[in-house]
Amino acid sequence: MAADRTVPALGASIPDDGARDVPSTLSVALRFSEPLATTSVSTGTVTLTGPAGPVAIGVVPAESGLLAFVTPTSPLQAGTTYLLERRGVLDTAGWPLAATRLTFTTAPRGGAAGGGGAGSSDPRSPNSSAPGQPAERDGDRGRGDDQDDAPGTDARSLPPLVAGAGVTAVSGRALQLDEIPPGHREMLIEPPASDG
Repeated sequence: MAADRTVPALGASIPDDGARDVPSTLSVALRFSEPLATTSVSTGTVTLTGPAGPVAIGVVPAESGLLAFVTPTSPLQAGTTYLLERRGVLDTAGWPLAATRLTFTTAPRGGAAGGGGAGSSDPRSPNSSAPGQPAERDGDRGRGDDQDDAPGTDARSLPPLVAGAGVTAVSGRALQLDEIPPGHREMLIEPPASDG
């Protein structure tokens, strides 16, 4: 096996650098050109800063270091520009990811952020309602899961996932399966069997 001589790079992000009207309840998704050492992807190497200073975040590497998700611990201020920086992040061979910066601006209060939440006109949104029809609420579904009314727990208020050609975007929500909390479940997606 050949030695890794490639410096890692940021391949893509959601939102894009310079994005505007970003929902204040976002999770930033980062895709890298190669797997990073997951131990180097943390709140010590990834920071989010707003006009009032550092923002408390959670950082979760995924897919063996190819992805990272950065989630503020509380909603961001409306109509505000934020800076996400990565410093000291390494790939699995120890090569550093160049220090990179990503800026985005949250939607103004009451603005049309296209977040796909309740009352959204985005037809891809699970909560989109036909013109003139009231938006469906959790209570209307009769599921009986009272956690949906807690602040910050409505996953349907997140923007829809978007992926480029040849890339699969997957999202989902598991409240509880077979009496096992969702933190103890693993999902495995295998490619379809070939016909040859």
